[in-house]
Amino acid sequence: MTVDSDTRLPHEVVRRLVGKIAHPLNNARFDPKEGRVTEGYAVLQPRVTPSLPEARQSTLFQRVFSSPNGIEPYTAAVSDLYQDMFAEGSFAGKGIYEIDTFEAALAGRVPDGTLLSHDLFEGVFARAGLVTDIEVIEEYPTDYLVSVTRLNRWVRGDWQLLPWIFSWMGHFPTIGIKTRPLTGIARWKMLDNLRRSLSAPMAIGALFVGWFLGLHNAAVWSLCIVSTIAIPAALPLLVDIIRRRRGETFRSYFSLLTVDLNRTVLTTALCFAFLADQACLMGDAIIRTLGRVFVTRKHLLQWVTAAQATEAPREQMQGYFRQMSGAVLTGLLAVGVMFVTGPSVWIIILPFAIAWCLSPAIAWKASQYRASARRLEATDAETVFMRMQARRTWRYFETFVSAADHMLPPDNFQETPTPLVVHRTSPTNMGLYLLSVVAACDFGWIGVADATSRLSSTLGTMLQLPRFRGHFYNWYSTTDLSPLPPIYVSTVDSGNLAGHLITLAGACEEWVQKGRKSDTWREGLRDTLNLALEEAASGNGIFRSAELQQLIEALLQDMKDGHASQITLAYRVQMLVS
Repeated sequence: MTVDSDTRLPHEVVRRLVGKIAHPLNNARFDPKEGRVTEGYAVLQPRVTPSLPEARQSTLFQRVFSSPNGIEPYTAAVSDLYQDMFAEGSFAGKGIYEIDTFEAALAGRVPDGTLLSHDLFEGVFARAGLVTDIEVIEEYPTDYLVSVTRLNRWVRGDWQLLPWIFSWMGHFPTIGIKTRPLTGIARWKMLDNLRRSLSAPMAIGALFVGWFLGLHNAAVWSLCIVSTIAIPAALPLLVDIIRRRRGETFRSYFSLLTVDLNRTVLTTALCFAFLADQACLMGDAIIRTLGRVFVTRKHLLQWVTAAQATEAPREQMQGYFRQMSGAVLTGLLAVGVMFVTGPSVWIIILPFAIAWCLSPAIAWKASQYRASARRLEATDAETVFMRMQARRTWRYFETFVSAADHMLPPDNFQETPTPLVVHRTSPTNMGLYLLSVVAACDFGWIGVADATSRLSSTLGTMLQLPRFRGHFYNWYSTTDLSPLPPIYVSTVDSGNLAGHLITLAGACEEWVQKGRKSDTWREGLRDTLNLALEEAASGNGIFRSAELQQLIEALLQDMKDGHASQITLAYRVQMLVS
């Protein structure tokens, strides 16, 4: 099974795909003479659905362009004409494949370092099938520049298939092998991808040609070009206009149409604003690929992974103007055309020119998170508040995990009507305590020596607990370590503990390799002092003291300014406690 790094696998997807590819009707049959799979499928491609944009962590660009299922063939594979008519789908890089048959079908097909986009190529020879009743979730880019970078790579990969598309011509010196002729449907798939990459450059060229045909013809010509983009964007609107559901009120009906109309207008406007940039991008990819395939034979595998593109710092507006300079130049060229065309044609050209010149700013704005999503980092006040809550939580373990309970965490503590500690624990409680020790050390509330001592004591006790085939029972007494009736094993708790132990192992490995940050004790001491300051300001009895409050505030200020050394701070804290 192979997926991309930004692909989510819903529950049981792999199991169901294994069942599909193992079905006798889908068994792949490799023909050595043809050099490809002629019956069955060696690759199964599940349905690909874009993830729903999260309200606080999405951008306008993602919300607009991640929704048109079935239109974009790579990231939104829902149905496939080739599968429906020819019983052969297109592989998009996410699916399950039968290894031996796959290797046999691709053996000797491609020299090393010559093929960038291999998914469609592999699906042609290994015979891919589209499984529409099983779906995986694909993350759609939130940034326009990340999206077009991926698109540029796809187009370069599609044009690198030219030697195989024209394999009927025989030997191609540029690739160094004698290619076997493709089937007609395989060649058509590859040519259709090339046709799709030419759409934006041809649309721009058609607009420029139409503007020289006079006012009336230019208007009709431009309207035809606009309709080629507006009609696909308006498909949801057209469907909802025709279909009215039973029980649906006119108010909800027109409300839905209004939403669809707004989305259609916005999608069409953004498509035309980005049309010039995508035309330049496609032209760059095509020319660059032709030069590399037939002339230089270098940089054929140049690409940036989705993870690298996502982790790169987001560009400011000037970065968008720099990377989309082709769109701005196209807009300026349209302004120049306004002065050499017929009278009044400038009225038609002006909106296009303005949109293309401003497209970098539009792309930057559409790629920005909402104000609530941009501020993902907590403020200083929020950080102090959350650390204080975490410090209070650690106080529970610090107080109640003791030798009397064999260093196991009691399940809960009752405050009313009388204080009472419940001396029982579960695998989930034990796992949470182990991770709490790691967190306490990372936050600076305890040292590494104290943390390792606590971990060793608790893990030593856990080794003494009776178990069933390696699984801990669901409840134990923390006083005598006996299982509590009714005795049973909880797979949920066992899974929780397993995940906690894996995380604990990673944390311990990190301590060994990197050590502990030297300044975490300051933050930990500041948390304790903040809690003491809160008690001094609002507590009762001896804790309600203005003088104590002033001493704590002065000590916190010294820590913030970094004036006091560790020894000085320890002395002053000791004096404060006294």
